[in-house]
Amino acid sequence: MLLAALTLLAQAQVSTISPHGVVLAPDPAVPYLATALHHPTVDWDPTRSRHMMAFATDQPGHANCPDGVTGLGLATSPGGHHWTVGPQALALPDPTSTDPGACRITEPALLFDAATDSLHVWFVAEGPGNVVSGIGHLELQLDAAGDPVWPPLYSGLVLPGTYREPSVIRVQSRYVMAFASYPNIQVATGPTPTGLTMDGSALDVDDYTVTWMEDEFWRGSMACRATGSFPLEIFAAGFDQTTGEWAIGKAVASPSNLTNWTLATAPLVGPHSGAEEEGFDFVLRGAADYVVYAGHAGQIEAGSFQITAAAGDPASKTCP
Repeated sequence: MLLAALTLLAQAQVSTISPHGVVLAPDPAVPYLATALHHPTVDWDPTRSRHMMAFATDQPGHANCPDGVTGLGLATSPGGHHWTVGPQALALPDPTSTDPGACRITEPALLFDAATDSLHVWFVAEGPGNVVSGIGHLELQLDAAGDPVWPPLYSGLVLPGTYREPSVIRVQSRYVMAFASYPNIQVATGPTPTGLTMDGSALDVDDYTVTWMEDEFWRGSMACRATGSFPLEIFAAGFDQTTGEWAIGKAVASPSNLTNWTLATAPLVGPHSGAEEEGFDFVLRGAADYVVYAGHAGQIEAGSFQITAAAGDPASKTCP
């Protein structure tokens, strides 16, 4: 669905589009990858010149989890197209426990920390009965070769509540998280990955009158540019309950005012009817284009489109 939408976008709005197709699919030979993959999140590891992806991976069901069981996987890629998955899961829930993430550890947000050579992963935790507990955090240290040092360090819940689909960037020594709080997108910030406090609404349905977004925001994928008055970006999905159509558009803001975002009047993708994507992430690749990763039909697919970039625009989620 996303690749078809991006192709239409290319015909209508931008000069070049390059669909990449499916980049990661279930693999019955790997037990934790046997079912369905979704909600990709990607960052750049400048130490080893590679992309890193965390993604949600569905697991066999359990009676304690009527809506399903989901864990997290990890993959690497030098170019962002051909991915190598890790030999073991990044995180798997225990449906027999009473943990906040007993049923699902899902919808991850990945950020590579070059200073500590580690991965920070925030995720949505669903406890027994698939009740949403909040947004949790784990840190995975890497060794000198870039391989994970198991097990990861779990920090527990950093934002308790019925929140979904976090996305995180690092701006001027602050961690900035956008996340869905129906029907809006909220922002939380803090000096450490686990010390986040609520700032307020970033995208509120009552504040905008654009036609592509009428009733609901979800999945705010964050990115940043090196220059300009509004270098921070949220690529957000919007939904119109009357027409049943969804679209993806962009909002921009200044780091000094994270609750005042300017939303584009026209979407980048859509509007489209039918099932929406199962999570997406926009990643700035060098100074040439964005790569868009999305979950669709149990697989992870990608496409890219050209942008007008400036020297110094980061390829990672650590901003200037």
